[in-house]
Amino acid sequence: MPKISVTTSRHGPAGSRHSIASSLGGKMTMAKLLARTLEPPYSYQDYYEYLKITHSEENLEFLDAVRQYQQQAIKVFPYKLNKNQSLDTPMSPRSPPPQDVDPTQPVQGSLSDEEFEKLLAKLKAQSDAIYDTWISNEAPREVNLPYKIKKPFMDWREKQVLHPDIYNASFDHILMMLQNDNFKRFISPDRVAQKSISPVSPLVQQVQEDVPTARKRSVSDKMKGFFKAKK
Repeated sequence: MPKISVTTSRHGPAGSRHSIASSLGGKMTMAKLLARTLEPPYSYQDYYEYLKITHSEENLEFLDAVRQYQQQAIKVFPYKLNKNQSLDTPMSPRSPPPQDVDPTQPVQGSLSDEEFEKLLAKLKAQSDAIYDTWISNEAPREVNLPYKIKKPFMDWREKQVLHPDIYNASFDHILMMLQNDNFKRFISPDRVAQKSISPVSPLVQQVQEDVPTARKRSVSDKMKGFFKAKK
């Protein structure tokens, strides 16, 4: 992907807002941002700092955690949860389950017994961390999920299902919420034109100075456990 740069002069960012906008084209997507293939000023970290200003960074944390979970879970869940399912994320199984095969059951495949059990334990720990950190009603970083999405997820959780597809609806909901709102403003010509190229971004300075202390709380132990478990 061609690098997008904004040169400056003593008059500020060079080029008009329209020229900056045209350079973006259709290249800026949430999928690329989550995959960390976008460079500053559109990188994952840039967007995370931007979301801090609106106190909504937990949404990006949730997407990232689910994406990492699905990358691991797909190794032992090769089939779609529902053969008629149309909603997929990039990390979801693509094949429908064969007849008489329960897709909620993990498949050992070529993994050794030890590798299989270790991966299942890791998935259980990650799933618990995601729930406790972003989904539970008492979650310290709770994301805004409607009942029609949260209820089916809770049903799967009660059955201790670890299939990656149980997160598809919540992932898609939060993704669309960001893409249709914050992300559009993040890649807007106005923000790009105003962004300084100084070593310390004004965006970061604003976060450090203006964000209330309550919003600077550390990530919960459960969340730390998730990122530790994925290693």
